[in-house]
Amino acid sequence: MTITTPITLEWAEKIYEILVRVCGAPCETDSKSSFFYHQTKGSSFEYHFRGVFGAGGKFWNNHSWYVNYYQERETPAFKKIQEQANKELEALYQEWLQSLLEV
Repeated sequence: MTITTPITLEWAEKIYEILVRVCGAPCETDSKSSFFYHQTKGSSFEYHFRGVFGAGGKFWNNHSWYVNYYQERETPAFKKIQEQANKELEALYQEWLQSLLEV
């Protein structure tokens, strides 16, 4: 079962900052607004953000937060970027879970 949990704009902004900084996600307002909309509404567990991975660059909000891309495009550079992004997203996800317990 896929679970998509709506998150606040504050957390969506933190996630997108990682996607921009580490994965080269687009900075334009339309891209950010679309991401923020879908994450705060919980309407999409898979979000194509593109970035350095091209059309296959995806953010997942599905029991955790992580990125991946089409595996047929894998390169050592892509793998390194994915590992860094996922490390930061996992830390942020744990911070988010902790914040839910403090409410």
